Amino acid sequence: MVSNNTVAGICGLATVLQVVLLEIAFPYVISGPRLTGSSSLGSLLATYSNPALVGTFWPAGVFILFVLFVLGIYLALRDAAASAGMSIFLLAAVAVAFMEVPVLLTRTALQWTLVSITAQHGVVADNSTRIALEVSGVVVYRIYDVLYNSLLYWIEGGYVLLLGLVILRTRVFAHLLGWFSLIVGVYQFFNTLGIPLGIPDALVLVGNSLLILWTLLVSISLLRLRDRSAGFSRRV
Repeated sequence: MVSNNTVAGICGLATVLQVVLLEIAFPYVISGPRLTGSSSLGSLLATYSNPALVGTFWPAGVFILFVLFVLGIYLALRDAAASAGMSIFLLAAVAVAFMEVPVLLTRTALQWTLVSITAQHGVVADNSTRIALEVSGVVVYRIYDVLYNSLLYWIEGGYVLLLGLVILRTRVFAHLLGWFSLIVGVYQFFNTLGIPLGIPDALVLVGNSLLILWTLLVSISLLRLRDRSAGFSRRV
């Protein structure tokens, strides 16, 4: 039998792989270091001038792996959370986590738009059209920046923190994972200050790395658990 926990753990590992390769490594190889809020218009156009970036956008559709990962966490903690009086926190964590899906899809759509704007900017000769495209590119990027570098951190911090509280009370997973979840959640909230306070990009990347590590540890924890329910199981 392939258990709920095995399916969820594999989906979590696949999510980590997707983030590391398609959101960090490949974009860096294609267009160089990621933009910051203070990046110039020239840097913006240079970053999104390579159409090969589109190849890193379309796999955003595999968000279903993240959904299965979150559902697996819910099923693993559901009974213990009910016994500990933490069901409402668990349900809240799942609800907040699912909010991440439309945000990620919107982010991808905005990036795709930036590639399209940059491509048009490179071929038009009319100066007024070029200026209009530049303004459009800056506006789209600012929306993307707030969405990805502020709102998304609130969502990630919210569900990781709530899950940390549940883990500490239920002890289905290692107790240290609960405390680590609290640290990761609080750090994600800290990252929301990146835009208004101009926090150095290096500090923000620490939080992103911690979230990837958290996802990896939870995935491994799920793989180590025995099956606790019949859902998602199949014979092999």
